[in-house]
Amino acid sequence: MRSDAQQTAQAALSIRLRELLPPETTERFIGGTHTCRFADNLLPSFSAEQVETLCGQLARGAGEELAATASGKRRAHAPYSSAALAANAFGGWIGAEHQLQIAGLGGFDTSISLEHKLRIAHRGGTANLDCLLQSPSTLVGIESKLTEPLARHQPVEWK
Repeated sequence: MRSDAQQTAQAALSIRLRELLPPETTERFIGGTHTCRFADNLLPSFSAEQVETLCGQLARGAGEELAATASGKRRAHAPYSSAALAANAFGGWIGAEHQLQIAGLGGFDTSISLEHKLRIAHRGGTANLDCLLQSPSTLVGIESKLTEPLARHQPVEWK
């Protein structure tokens, strides 16, 4: 259930994105909140190859972030999308993963993986991670939240 604080934050993010994009782009917003193209919800510094990689990973990902809803909206096209947050935070490192440092960890030698489903051993279940980074000795999973912490919710039991 969305709270007033979450709705206010989402509306503010949508308004600001529309202000930053060219008028011909904002005229095509779906419902005033979602871009028609995922690329319009990404930082302008990304290369065409990085955008293509991000789209491909989200399309194959567990969260169905690029699947259209009945209203024609796609979750990753919202400026308040956590998947878009992860794409914007880590997409610029595609092709340069070995240079990335997270909490003092680095040496990542595989491509950044967005919307990654990861099986956790010892009956830990399956995690849907926004980003997965790997090195020979380290596995880093990242779950991003943007406006979700502002929503009312019941605690989820750890399994």
